[in-house]
Amino acid sequence: MASLDELTSQINIPGNKYESYSDFGGKTARDIFGTNALDQSIVKRAELFESSIFMNNRDGTFTRITLSPEAQFSPVRSIILNDLNKDGRPDMVVAGNNYFERPSLGRHDASFGWVLINDLSSGYNAIMPGRSGLAIKGDARRILEITIAGEQYLVAAVNNGDLQIFRVQTPASK
Repeated sequence: MASLDELTSQINIPGNKYESYSDFGGKTARDIFGTNALDQSIVKRAELFESSIFMNNRDGTFTRITLSPEAQFSPVRSIILNDLNKDGRPDMVVAGNNYFERPSLGRHDASFGWVLINDLSSGYNAIMPGRSGLAIKGDARRILEITIAGEQYLVAAVNNGDLQIFRVQTPASK
């Protein structure tokens, strides 16, 4: 999905055959680079585009668990695992966003972070920010747990922003 300007700034296109965006638009990689160059290229594929965790089955295998739809809104940059509701199962807190995308793609900024409660029957369920108390504003890169006067808090480090501190509220276990 590179634009003509982005592509030509990184790669010399044989014959410099595209003088305008209208000449370039709609062309395939084979049209642009030619069959010979593509046949000699290394092909790499991305197979998974959803935020997931991999649980160690302790037998040399892993089980992939896709995070809730809410955790797919933006890239996940940091995860904390902790039994937030004290039911014996690890819950998680995720934070992310990505403000440094090309303008043509737009930034990924649809997340305020999520508290995900581990429910054996339905996986990890997102708690809405108004209920959880977690509402990170900005391009969150890291979250950490801290204890202040015996109370647990989350600290969010936001790229080009201030630290944000939250006391996360979690529902009681069922």
